[in-house]
Amino acid sequence: FKAGEYLPFVYFFYCGGVQTWSTHIKLSLEKTLHAYQVGIQTGHIEMAMFNAYLYLVNSFISGRNLLNLQRQLNLFRNKMIEHKQNLISHATFPLQKFVSDLVSSKNDQSLREDTALLANGRQNAALMLSHLYLFAGIEAYIFGENELAANMVLKRQDVEKKMFRRSIFYGMTEFYDGLVFFAMSRKTRDAKWIFGASKALSKMEEYNQIASANCDHKLLLLQAEARSLSSENEEAAKCYELAIATAEKNDFPNEQAIANERAGDFFLRTGDTKKASHHYGIAHALYLEWGAQEKADHLCKHIPF
Repeated sequence: FKAGEYLPFVYFFYCGGVQTWSTHIKLSLEKTLHAYQVGIQTGHIEMAMFNAYLYLVNSFISGRNLLNLQRQLNLFRNKMIEHKQNLISHATFPLQKFVSDLVSSKNDQSLREDTALLANGRQNAALMLSHLYLFAGIEAYIFGENELAANMVLKRQDVEKKMFRRSIFYGMTEFYDGLVFFAMSRKTRDAKWIFGASKALSKMEEYNQIASANCDHKLLLLQAEARSLSSENEEAAKCYELAIATAEKNDFPNEQAIANERAGDFFLRTGDTKKASHHYGIAHALYLEWGAQEKADHLCKHIPF
């Protein structure tokens, strides 16, 4: 009996649950990477790969540089394929493709474009599909394709009805669902989207009670979007600024960039072009810092200045 052999199991459930809900998500990275290494050394290959997957997803959520993450995604997914860990390899693919689409424009289709083809493939397990629709929806939202993003959310929710447990990723799922639904509510005023946005906001309030280091700024941005939707412009402006400051304090440059872009949209809608330009400029710089060159270029092409 060697206690160290069980470390990959312990760290996977600890870092995938208790620790990441109660502390900053970045604190899980070193442990999950170490658990992967121990799993490889002790022959617990499956648990090693599950820890690798957790490490990669948590790296993305926490806003680690995408160029570094892209290299690690390629490395770990090759290891998964090498060790014939097909389920976890398939589950990792959507994140790998999404990160690639954020970093650079390629000749092949983006994740949001080839979702239908992938969904009809032979590896259409519920886990694979839910992650595929999740990351395709986030990608569509980040690139301003809100109708497609909403469609991806609805498809993912249909898949989740067949799953024993859905992936909430420490509030990330509700965060982007809420942003998508608020965007659609603003465009259509349809009660379906308004209800979805309200539900996501309520969930984020719950998550923030136990994971404020990861959810504070997410909640504030959803509150800003809610107040903007109801034309509470003075309160909305305060919430946008507070969401930005809190994302910076909590060290989430990815979501700080998104908060700045949404603030830019808000100030543009309310006629303050000086503040809008200021926030778009900061968003652009943060997207570059994150490593999302393709998104930074997309922002430059679509801001009306």
